[in-house]
Amino acid sequence: MTRYRSGYEGIVDSGENHELEDGTRVDSYEMRDFSSSTIFDWKLEWTYSFSDTQLLTATFDVYNVFNRKVYTGNSGEYELGRQLWVGLTYEF
Repeated sequence: MTRYRSGYEGIVDSGENHELEDGTRVDSYEMRDFSSSTIFDWKLEWTYSFSDTQLLTATFDVYNVFNRKVYTGNSGEYELGRQLWVGLTYEF
């Protein structure tokens, strides 16, 4: 599976605060451009049949195959990197 997100402009916290007349501090926000991203996910599946009613299935999933950093908008934070998932299923 391939996921594509086009570039966009979003509002993020600038990291600065402003103080109002009553002493309350409020966050300041700014517009920021985010680049497009393409993420590849792969799934491998292997099934072995013991009989007509018994199956063993092994799955191996790799999310974000190329470990691409995708910026989330929060200061210094990124979406999850590469993830590996392994599963076994026995049907009888």
